[in-house]
Amino acid sequence: MHDFGLLYAAPKEQLEIGPRPGLETVIARVPRATDLLGTYRTVLGEVSQSDASARARSMRLNDDLVVVVLARVLGSLVQRTNVKAPYPATLPQDPEMVRDIDGQLPALFGAMPRNFELAALDALVRARLHVLTLADALDLDTLRLLGMLGPESSAAGALAHVDLLAAISSPAANDIVNFSLELLPSVLETHRAKATGTHAVHGYAGLGNKGSLDSLVLTELAWDEAEFARRMIENEILYYTREQAPDEARRLHYLLIDASASMRGDRQVFARG
Repeated sequence: MHDFGLLYAAPKEQLEIGPRPGLETVIARVPRATDLLGTYRTVLGEVSQSDASARARSMRLNDDLVVVVLARVLGSLVQRTNVKAPYPATLPQDPEMVRDIDGQLPALFGAMPRNFELAALDALVRARLHVLTLADALDLDTLRLLGMLGPESSAAGALAHVDLLAAISSPAANDIVNFSLELLPSVLETHRAKATGTHAVHGYAGLGNKGSLDSLVLTELAWDEAEFARRMIENEILYYTREQAPDEARRLHYLLIDASASMRGDRQVFARG
């Protein structure tokens, strides 16, 4: 998981695929380990050179999206591995517990049977073409859209991971993603146009209903007091205005989700705008 995760998360200049120093001595006592690890490094190299991996690294995916990508690419290996790990599949809460233990790795590796690791590597070797196909067939458009939407698109939690996995695994979601990617530039792009304002630059550009007293059109003073007061209340007083960018209105984004009884609990996003 760690090695494959780096292929989708770390920049290319930080990657170096190769054996750890002293690994040959450690695995020499384990049957078939040398051949399996050689094939494993070959698969890593092939995945790292794929277009999907290169584009994913440039997207700077967050942790939730990397977890979903790994589940998509390597999830089928769990069903192919019949051996259970002899240790609990948990990580220490404090990362300081595993710092500076490189010198202890050979002893720790030999302290427990490694049947599970060998079975996982054997499953990867047997499913090599299947794994490479899944790695090449990743829906990068969906990853790109989720990356553009930011942390709000991948809230923490196992349920969110399930929803994200369903999104990148569903062929029906691709049309929605493509439509959203076409729509987003026009929605998020900042459009500026010239208009009249009250800033004292570039001279007068026209007439408007907002301004300072020194910009008041002099003919407004010809009205009697009652009419002048009414025009001021109704915002009908005319001022000389100057050229400036218009005030930008707050944008609203709409997301339509079909969660009716006919969907039987399977939510589907069918429109964005």
